[in-house]
Amino acid sequence: MAGKFGPPAMIGDFDRSQTHKQRLYDAWHETIDSYMTAVNRYRAATPAFFNPLAPPAGQIAQASPEWSGMPNMLVAMNDGDVLAAARLAETPIRWGDQDPGHPKGIAYSMARDATTRQRLDLFYRPQDEYLEWSLEKDAAGIITAINFTCEGPEYWETIGNTDRALLETLYGEISGDKDIPAADLYFSKPVEMVDGGGNVSRTFAANDYNPWNKWNLKYAIHLTHDSNSLGAEVNLGRDASYLWGKDVLKTSDPDLICCAAYGEINRNSDPTIGAKVNALVRAGNSVSLRNPVGLYIKGLDTTAFSLDGNPVANIASWFVPIRPKPADVKDMILRARFAVPDGVMHGGKKLRVGDITVDGTAIATGGQVARYITMTLYGLAVAGAPHQQPKVCQLSPCPNKGHPDYIDGVDYGTPCPDTGAAAAALVKNLHATSKAGLGSGLQEAGLAAPTVRVARRTGTIVIP
Repeated sequence: MAGKFGPPAMIGDFDRSQTHKQRLYDAWHETIDSYMTAVNRYRAATPAFFNPLAPPAGQIAQASPEWSGMPNMLVAMNDGDVLAAARLAETPIRWGDQDPGHPKGIAYSMARDATTRQRLDLFYRPQDEYLEWSLEKDAAGIITAINFTCEGPEYWETIGNTDRALLETLYGEISGDKDIPAADLYFSKPVEMVDGGGNVSRTFAANDYNPWNKWNLKYAIHLTHDSNSLGAEVNLGRDASYLWGKDVLKTSDPDLICCAAYGEINRNSDPTIGAKVNALVRAGNSVSLRNPVGLYIKGLDTTAFSLDGNPVANIASWFVPIRPKPADVKDMILRARFAVPDGVMHGGKKLRVGDITVDGTAIATGGQVARYITMTLYGLAVAGAPHQQPKVCQLSPCPNKGHPDYIDGVDYGTPCPDTGAAAAALVKNLHATSKAGLGSGLQEAGLAAPTVRVARRTGTIVIP
């Protein structure tokens, strides 16, 4: 195996470490390599998914599925009302509370003090398309800037648990806030994440980096939603590399993603990524993710933006890559800022983002802009994948009775129910503890259950 996994976008943060540069590079490589190898070694065999550091022989092609950054689950739950969905996306959700992108009746993961078992007030953003954002407003409450990020939490945990000085420097630089108390970035006590079934799914020690700290919530330093992780990205690619449909091969959504249950059916991202990967596999390719593994902002389509009913001059230049710096961006943007440049006036006043309209409505939420941001990741394909038998389907799609744009999943082959209760059962299954899913994969592969870090849709957890 040649080479190592580099940081997302090959960003140079690690090089700035005064004492832990090599340790950071090694730790990051080990994290991504464990995702690549664990999902192959400890789950069912994945004949068409390879580690990009050890590709099969042959010509390597690249694929880059694209999707919108606005949470489609919120849009579906609001019957196509984009503005209502965008408003809901602005309010952080306490871990364990009802998520507005899901039907009621789901028991969610929550955070608690590992010693007292008291529930903790940790929050995430209900922005689940691998893109999250924060707003800047003036004294009148009008948006002046929107900061977008697609940086995975694992990257920031690597820095935070290895080099505190670097973490604190980066927080200050990205946020522009030099007064962030360092202690706020770390857990002051041991913390447990407890799934909807009451099982401890992950633990943090006192002084570990806290990915849901209030400054990340305020400035959107990195992703916070449980579905927005690099582990989820790798796991999705791996699961989409099977053939699905033992009775009838599934080739299009929603049947394909329901059959495979490899992601959230109602998102923009998961069905798009999965369909692209699966199409490559059906064409006889082995697949993987390009090194450096990451989720990336590709650009902003400004054709729906206007000012007083007219196109906005040079508006494309208002969307500026921040990480990496513009001069270093080729096709991988981790962070971008949408703001009116200094000196741009309108009606004798400085123009603001909130003065602009999208689809004829003034910008009052970040989601209105996120809807026109294109997200992507970079996959690899090599011809000559080994033969595999299609796997048995898990679910069939049904329209939710309360929200017909929202897709429920029912046990494969069963008729659609008269109520929307199936959606709650589906989400509970997708967000359940990993132990059951891992065990079934191991049994199929003929392996004994180990204690191992496993990349799940919801990040990396420890399987006891």
